[in-house]
Amino acid sequence: MPISLLNPSDSFVAPMNSAAARLTSLTAPSRVSARNDAQTSQTFHLEIVSDEDEFLALEPVWDELLSRSAIRTPFMTWDWVSLWWEEGRGNFQLTIGVVRDASGTALAIAPLMIGHPVAGARRHLRHLTFLGGIGDITSEGLDFIVPRGMEASLTPLLCQVFMRLRSQWETTFLPMIDEASPNLPHILDALRRFGSGTQIVDRYRSHFISLPNSWDDIEMSHGQNWRSNHRRKWKKMLSQHTGRPLQGSTHLTPSESLDVLIRLHSRRWCVSESNFLRENVLNFHRKLVQRWLPADRLSINILELDGAPGAATYCFHHDGRSWFYQAGWNADYSDLSIGKMAIAWAVQCAIQRGLREFDFLPGDLPYKQEWSDARRSVVDIETFNRLSPRAAVFKLLRYCKRKTTRTVSTDTAIKPDDEPRG
Repeated sequence: MPISLLNPSDSFVAPMNSAAARLTSLTAPSRVSARNDAQTSQTFHLEIVSDEDEFLALEPVWDELLSRSAIRTPFMTWDWVSLWWEEGRGNFQLTIGVVRDASGTALAIAPLMIGHPVAGARRHLRHLTFLGGIGDITSEGLDFIVPRGMEASLTPLLCQVFMRLRSQWETTFLPMIDEASPNLPHILDALRRFGSGTQIVDRYRSHFISLPNSWDDIEMSHGQNWRSNHRRKWKKMLSQHTGRPLQGSTHLTPSESLDVLIRLHSRRWCVSESNFLRENVLNFHRKLVQRWLPADRLSINILELDGAPGAATYCFHHDGRSWFYQAGWNADYSDLSIGKMAIAWAVQCAIQRGLREFDFLPGDLPYKQEWSDARRSVVDIETFNRLSPRAAVFKLLRYCKRKTTRTVSTDTAIKPDDEPRG
């Protein structure tokens, strides 16, 4: 059973605004009467779910709550987080915050876990982080799950989990939060009160394309040189290499499609360079592909050249958007810019599906900039437990290391008088 964090004597009573008064049960709407709608206050309580059976019991409400949230990514869906926990849990323990009303209905979720990373200097600290926020299986858009418009009432209550679990974590690290999230100000405010050194430690640009009605419109949004180069290479690919664009859901089985992607990805990177090729990560994606490819929630778009796969992209489809997650290609076709051709095919497939956006995910790489100037930002935030000696030592050592690195960089920089001559 979940552990109640508030005794009856200290229940949190949240004033209800008009949006809160209209919030009805996600599992049994008929239980909420007109008299309840007219109430001006309601008791909410916070529970922590640490038992796996209780976690699985959240499945019926998880995606419905997510559909009401301001931030909705495929990495926050039930399929993703439950499979992540199945394959990537390692030494982590569930610590999921759930806000419920007086009838027990789940209103908001903080999908969190506690444990140690397996590598890097941070492995010495016990982390409170998002479910899926640390590990080999990369989640690139995470947040609390709170109905839009209810953040002011529910997110501060979810944030009580930081204080309630303070004896169990040495650092709280929350990665990949959309900087426009309505939850972010409440999370930062709570961490500043409960932690030390709270800050945004990294900010990533995430480029995206607002998809028009046709590929022609995409081409016309670029300059003449871009259009000419793309059309020339696409024509060369189809004619000289008997190229053929394929879709995994139509031409191959889910397993065959993923195998093509893995083979092409491994031609470009090895296991030490790409977590995607690690066995636990591949097990995760094999299961995900079996669920999502037949349901058109995922696509593996393939370019066949000279009778064999030449490039493939791996995209998720959620909330009217396509999320470009992974790719692989045969470098023998680099003269065709085969990677860019593969992205072009993925964008065309997204347009055919009627999706409104193609998201390149975080990372300000040149090829993403070539496709679009439109971007949003996601951030990583951290704080340290001010009661933890280990956290204090970690902060001090990191400060000294960074200060030394900056000093060495300044001292060894080429000064104008030291520039090479000749």
